[in-house]
Amino acid sequence: MVAVVVAVAVLQAEAIKVSKACIYEHVGDPEYKPVPYAGLLSKAYAEHRRALISETSAMDTAEPGDPYAFGGVGGAGDSGGVASNGVAGRAAVGPGGQRQRSEVYYDSPDTTSFSVLDVDGNAVCCTPTIGEGFGTRVVCGETGMLFNNGMRIGSTSPYPENVNYVRPGQIPLLNNSPVIVLKDGKLKLAMGTPGGEAIGQTQFQCIMNVLDFELTVQEAIETPRFRLAASPNFYKPGCPVSMSLESRVPEETVEQLRSWGHEVKESGPYSICAMQGILVDFETGAASAGADPRGGYYAVGY
Repeated sequence: MVAVVVAVAVLQAEAIKVSKACIYEHVGDPEYKPVPYAGLLSKAYAEHRRALISETSAMDTAEPGDPYAFGGVGGAGDSGGVASNGVAGRAAVGPGGQRQRSEVYYDSPDTTSFSVLDVDGNAVCCTPTIGEGFGTRVVCGETGMLFNNGMRIGSTSPYPENVNYVRPGQIPLLNNSPVIVLKDGKLKLAMGTPGGEAIGQTQFQCIMNVLDFELTVQEAIETPRFRLAASPNFYKPGCPVSMSLESRVPEETVEQLRSWGHEVKESGPYSICAMQGILVDFETGAASAGADPRGGYYAVGY
């Protein structure tokens, strides 16, 4: 089981690095620069980029690829999908390298997420945010509502040559990634979470838990997970990447990851994001909901 957990974590982590390199290079405001969706979402391009991934060694932030060689601007190519991106776990290695298992729960004062499914099968997955704390600290008139600060680093690039550098009138890359999964036009799964740079990473792990490993939606949400952070950021190829890993995983898993070059920082047992979701069983038509203990979430049906 440990070998399986290690293998999955390694492949997921490296896939995230490869994906982020292309997202942060090519995805932005289409009014400013066309986005090569067809190439980015093509299976041929995914296969081409997969060659960068090693099962036994960790890479730094990857170089972006050339999706234009695999499809033009517009369309979804020969594959459907959604790409995404955001907040650190807490290091939990104490003096002498001993593991700390602090009961730290995820706290997001600025972002939340909810999914709703009605009796007719209509679904909404929504992840509203003001960015951090009090957002821009600017209130909309007398409404009491705050503007978000979506132009902060993470949503924008600090490098002028990048597509997501701050420019007048340009929409920044603020990807909160609420996800709805359809099969044959029918709702299969809806999932969302707060978490800034870790949102897309968490979505990816939880969706795989449901669709590939066939866990229940609650099991998929509660399963230990990781998040990656790049220094100084994912916009810069070649930057070192660290992995925060929830401390419920076995020590041998952590040591195996480190032996392959992954910089692992253990965080609290329930500390990375706070997912919630709805899963539909096509055979029975029944819907089940999952709520994350990391955020004190809950599921309600009536």
